[in-house]
Amino acid sequence: MYWKAVSSMLLAVALTLIGGGAIPVAAEDTPAQAPELLAVTTGTVFTYQGQLNDNGTPASGSFDFEFKLFDAAGGGTQVGTTQNTHAVAVSQGVFTTALDFGAAFDGQARWLEIAVRPAGGGGYTLLVPRQALTATPYALGLVPGVLVSGGVAGSTLMAVNTSNNNIALRGEANGLGGVGVWGQSNANTGVYGLTTGGKGVWGESTADLGTGVYGKSNGGKGVEGLSTQNIGVYGESTNWVGVWGESVAWSGVVGNSSSGSGVLGQSQTGAGVLGHALAASGESNGVFGQSDSSVGNGVRGIAASTSGPAWGVWGHSESADGVGVRGSGAGHGVWGSSQSSSRYAVFGTHQETNSVAVKGRADSLGAVGVWGESAANTGVYGISGNANGRGVWGANTAGGWAGYFDGKVHVQGTLTKSAGSFQIDHPLDPANQYLSHSFVESPDMKNLYDGVAVLDGNGAAVVSLPDWFAALNGGEEFQGDFRYQLTPIGAAMPNLHIAEEIAGNTFRIAGGMPGMKVSWLLTGIRHDPYAESARIAVEQRKPDGEQGTYLHPELYGQPASLALGHGRVPPQGERSAEQISERR
Repeated sequence: MYWKAVSSMLLAVALTLIGGGAIPVAAEDTPAQAPELLAVTTGTVFTYQGQLNDNGTPASGSFDFEFKLFDAAGGGTQVGTTQNTHAVAVSQGVFTTALDFGAAFDGQARWLEIAVRPAGGGGYTLLVPRQALTATPYALGLVPGVLVSGGVAGSTLMAVNTSNNNIALRGEANGLGGVGVWGQSNANTGVYGLTTGGKGVWGESTADLGTGVYGKSNGGKGVEGLSTQNIGVYGESTNWVGVWGESVAWSGVVGNSSSGSGVLGQSQTGAGVLGHALAASGESNGVFGQSDSSVGNGVRGIAASTSGPAWGVWGHSESADGVGVRGSGAGHGVWGSSQSSSRYAVFGTHQETNSVAVKGRADSLGAVGVWGESAANTGVYGISGNANGRGVWGANTAGGWAGYFDGKVHVQGTLTKSAGSFQIDHPLDPANQYLSHSFVESPDMKNLYDGVAVLDGNGAAVVSLPDWFAALNGGEEFQGDFRYQLTPIGAAMPNLHIAEEIAGNTFRIAGGMPGMKVSWLLTGIRHDPYAESARIAVEQRKPDGEQGTYLHPELYGQPASLALGHGRVPPQGERSAEQISERR
């Protein structure tokens, strides 16, 4: 029977390297590759060395040992499995054996309980007290390539530094293509940073072309930022790019939000969001916006300033054939709306000579180039501030209608035309023919009045005119302007004549046969205030801008280039309809 004691306990975690490997050097400007781990790692096995005494004398021989790990010096709960080692050689009291309690060491206090017997038989003798396991000063160090692995509930490896402005864990790689800290996960998060008051992850690069934080993924997210109340990912730069996203096949940066802005860009002096497509050809988009909502906006711009020439959306093209802003859609291509009674829903301006501020074009049959509609006022309103300008100019280069009105037409001013007519459905064949009549033209503003008078027993009649006749045509002072025509009906009346000219809005016919009818026609000239202020100049010299031009040059043997308005109408050498539609 042996009385045995263990003294001089030493727990040594020997991180021994077997095999070898090296971190590969990446080419310049190429992200580093994952470091290769060594073929064999330490796992959870460690070497235990102790001293066995027999009644104070170092023991020698072969012995069986039983090792148990507890969470208390007495009682408590066993941690891990029981370790039995047999036929351990003891020489002059000293022995060494390997133990493996699994993932039992998580930073909590542990005590080792040992029992011993001679090799091969007999009961075990429990050695007391339990041995407290403490940290060793050094355990060979964590040498390059080692893997610390475990299935613990908490952290496999944890570093804590409670001192201000210091680093708990630091990784440094000084070689080309090296990685200071590498995080990798096959199922979840490669690197996770958490803070209650500072930065969860801080990346910094002092090199001109270096990267503070670099994220890469072959199938998931290269870098993901999540915040419940503030900014998920924040990028800041004092003289270049705060956040840079790049992709060879899809989107360089994607922002997604369930309630707010997917991507928010702000700038104090430059562009809040700048999109730049570098392709010199093909269809590319500097900024592309898309909305799947039935009431959403693919791109929406808001100028929040309440004063100054602020723009909600500004479009600009450097190409002479390009378009600053283009709208296309199954519904409205471009929709303009304004909340100001003194401003415009759509406003176009152009400073170049013979240019067009706003142009509408429709190339299909029945389509409309420009459509103006109002439920309460004016559908289309045109105004010009030039004495020789046109508020509205309509042209038809194919000989069709330059202007077409379906409804009443009012001209508040002088109507000038080269010719005139009315056109109606032919009364005898309304489905297939038109009937047209020319207007009666005169150098004066003439008014025509006619009627049929029945002569009295004296062969005379008094013709009454409207009570406004004198106000419109003048009264007795303008007798020289009035023209009378009398036509007897039923018989010749050689003595038929105007017995009294217009006075008090009436005139008198006499010299006819009693009871017979007389057809009369009276012509007057307008003398109302508007007519007096807007007399038509029968002969006019063409203004300077129209000298050398013709209304109808072809009738005078002149080329079409001398037509009035040539060069003022929208330019004809524009992109074809095919070119316009090829990017729809």
